[in-house]
Amino acid sequence: GLPPLGLSDEQVEEVLKEVQRSKRAGRASDKEVHGWRVIYTLRRHGTTANRGDICIIDPRDGQKIFSLVGLERKMGRVQAMAWATPPALGEPDLKRPRHAAADPDLFLARPRRAAA
Repeated sequence: GLPPLGLSDEQVEEVLKEVQRSKRAGRASDKEVHGWRVIYTLRRHGTTANRGDICIIDPRDGQKIFSLVGLERKMGRVQAMAWATPPALGEPDLKRPRHAAADPDLFLARPRRAAA
């Protein structure tokens, strides 16, 4: 497993705020906050100005994180969603076929246009 974060709550907040600041600034940046590298790159061929992508690199394992929610999850502040967690060994798979959950009224025939 990974070593513990080794950051205080205030330091975790500083990393999260730097990510938000970088996104809001609307210009390319590459900063390091308490060992975490926060990179914001502008998109070259976008229709909107100052649009870009965030990448945060975990100093412990070098994992690249591409969202604020992913960073919060990595830092243990947000739990993974239940449907995203694989079932434990020995647990039955709770999936059911799509058609079993479907409402038959949703599959009404669409009206056809009259030929011109």
